[in-house]
Amino acid sequence: MERPACGWIQRMAVVRVMYLLELRVRLLEKMLTDFIDGVDVYLSLHRDADASTLSRLQVTANQLDSLALFKYSLI
Repeated sequence: MERPACGWIQRMAVVRVMYLLELRVRLLEKMLTDFIDGVDVYLSLHRDADASTLSRLQVTANQLDSLALFKYSLI
């Protein structure tokens, strides 16, 4: 194959990859939906809670890690 590629090969490549950036964004949105929903719930709990409830809602990073590992071990 010659370098640089001739014009028709470049045009064909551009047509085939033109939508990859849009596809990447849509796939990331689909993959992150569960995470975003969880963050929304977490933030709404903390935003709407009073002081006594907030003290009971304290979760350490280790607890979050163990919950995440448990969730993915069920899949």
